[in-house]
Amino acid sequence: MRRLFDFCRHLQDRFAPKSLAAQLLCVMLLSAVVPLLLIGWLTNESTRNHFDTYTKMQTGLVERDYVTIYQSYLQEQIYAIDAEMRKVEHAVITARSQAKAILDDGALYPGRPLTLTSLGNGAYVEDHGRWAIKLTKEPSSAFPRSMLRDLALSTYLNPFFAGELDRNPNMIAMYYMHPLGGTLYYGSQSGYGRLFNGEGPITGYAFYRDALQISSSEDRVAWTKPYWDITPNGRVFTATAPIYDSSGTLRGVVAADVTVDDFVAHVLGAHFKSSDAFAFLLGADHQMMAVQRQGAAVIGQLDPEEFIALAEGNGYGQAVLDGQTKMLFAKKVPATGWYLGYVLPKERLLAGVTRSSSELAAITSKHLFHQLTLISIISFLLCTALAVLLWLRISRPLKRLDGAFHDMGNGQFRFMLKDTRIREVHRLLHSFNLMSARIGELMEQQTKLQEELEHKVEERTLALKQANDELRQRIDELTRLGNWRKKWFSHISHDLKTPATIAGGFIDAIIDGKVQPAHIPRYLDKISDRLWTINQLVQNLYDLSLLETRQTRLKPETMPVYALLERLLAKWNDPLVLKGRTLNYELPMIMDTPVTADVHYLGRAVDNVLDNAVKYSHPGSAITIQARMAPRSLLLHVSDCGIGIPSESLKHVFDSFYRVDPARNSGVPGSGLGLAIAREVLHMHGGEIHASLNENPGCTFTIEIPLEEVEPDVSQISKAPVRRNA
Repeated sequence: MRRLFDFCRHLQDRFAPKSLAAQLLCVMLLSAVVPLLLIGWLTNESTRNHFDTYTKMQTGLVERDYVTIYQSYLQEQIYAIDAEMRKVEHAVITARSQAKAILDDGALYPGRPLTLTSLGNGAYVEDHGRWAIKLTKEPSSAFPRSMLRDLALSTYLNPFFAGELDRNPNMIAMYYMHPLGGTLYYGSQSGYGRLFNGEGPITGYAFYRDALQISSSEDRVAWTKPYWDITPNGRVFTATAPIYDSSGTLRGVVAADVTVDDFVAHVLGAHFKSSDAFAFLLGADHQMMAVQRQGAAVIGQLDPEEFIALAEGNGYGQAVLDGQTKMLFAKKVPATGWYLGYVLPKERLLAGVTRSSSELAAITSKHLFHQLTLISIISFLLCTALAVLLWLRISRPLKRLDGAFHDMGNGQFRFMLKDTRIREVHRLLHSFNLMSARIGELMEQQTKLQEELEHKVEERTLALKQANDELRQRIDELTRLGNWRKKWFSHISHDLKTPATIAGGFIDAIIDGKVQPAHIPRYLDKISDRLWTINQLVQNLYDLSLLETRQTRLKPETMPVYALLERLLAKWNDPLVLKGRTLNYELPMIMDTPVTADVHYLGRAVDNVLDNAVKYSHPGSAITIQARMAPRSLLLHVSDCGIGIPSESLKHVFDSFYRVDPARNSGVPGSGLGLAIAREVLHMHGGEIHASLNENPGCTFTIEIPLEEVEPDVSQISKAPVRRNA
């Protein structure tokens, strides 16, 4: 606000007229022209509002007519979609009836043997070009005869399947699925090629389970949500119905696939052909099923819940898509509970009314502008004449006031200006006389104020001295902090200096010829070990600083638990890494729960814990790795039979540079950074790491890794763990 005021003041000083006559002219012009402009603007706005009101009335009438037309048009398309879906339902229900009759009266139909060919993955297939049969062999049993008989009888459905696929272009495949895993597929060979090469029975898919929700007394089909098919057909939705015999036993499921793309082309594309409008389908779960190509780029901006409210309400409304106002029409498809929507630009409906109203408003505004221009010219001439008269009347007393100010500049404060016949100027002169007398009094008070100022300066000097003392105390505190940092660096320099000194001594001994040539390789290995120690310490310091300041970015991967454990523990299967120790695994058989982690950094944390167990345990002792599944995490226990950790040191083992043995150059190598790095890595994964003492000598480190929140598959959890020795 202050900057804006200064800017306006600068413009006034630079561009405002200097003479009184010019200023009077400007004031009078502003006093006359501004009201005229305001009146003109109000008149123009009033006229525009009148036209806008008229336009809205006309637009409302036109919009109601178009809404009625498009709603009836959309209802016709609902009937068309409903009819197409009922064709598919009729085909599935008819196929179920025929399959039930064939399976119930199988003795009336001559059977035929199945000629099966192994696919090499536990499955067998009989391929006949347009149709084929696939069987999945269970690991514990051969193919049941009942399944082979039912699949052989199901081939009598092929003529019906062929006729329905030829008559209905929306369907791409029909098939019969046996409860024990066998499948009869009728469709294109490219469609079932990938299906039969897949693993597992088709009864494990969602469209098979959806059919089982229909009881034997219900005469209806189940529609799935659109999904990506395992065949090359893209996104499909499936109509399924179960087959029950007279005793109520499930004998299989019949189904028909409809591709989303074909449905859009045959139904939506056939009835909605406008280039600037598009139609779309929403599923009963309010998820997008299909949209015409011209609307694919903007359909994501539409709120599904608002659209559903329109469909359940009056059936039309408005929405802003891609910065444009669109008319939105909605209807519900009775057969499936889907919702059909149609979007078209609002301008398309109301362009004629809007254009005529804009032209009329432009003509009226033009006439008003001409009238206001003429009135403004006349006002300018009158204001100029009045400004000259006022300037001649006021300029004389102002000159007297100017001379009085000049005298004040020379130090004369005790004089009085004479009265004039202009009331306003008289008041100004009277105020000047009072000001002159007041200035004389202020000059006398200035001396007293100067003395008071000197006293305040002395008080301020004392306050500055106190502030200086406080600053000195702050400096002392900073000095103490600097000494602490030097001490911390001394630990680092000590860990760096010791191996560097040893390596330098070996190098000097070699250079001075004190080492026999036959022993030089052994000394070079020792020098390499010391240099590796220095490099490892520097790298650990660098990595720890990045982890503590969260400058490291994880690269998470999602994989099953068993795959993660194989990658984390692969290195420790080598006996050379264990240095004479024995590594025991206690892992569940199957751990397929997904886990998301950065394998590199998590592996480094596990390596640090295992390396710590190797260093502090005796050769020939055992190190045990146990994996346990908690409700929301994977627990990895690493136990050793080493020297153990004092109970008072447990809370410090994850601190930087902390080592249990008091001597920094003990017989066990290490810098005290490995467990600190492991803790930071686990924290970045949202996990934890703890240390505890064993009942026998040694300790246990527990690593907790968060898991994905999914429902566990009870059938895939082993009853007993697998023990494996490395």
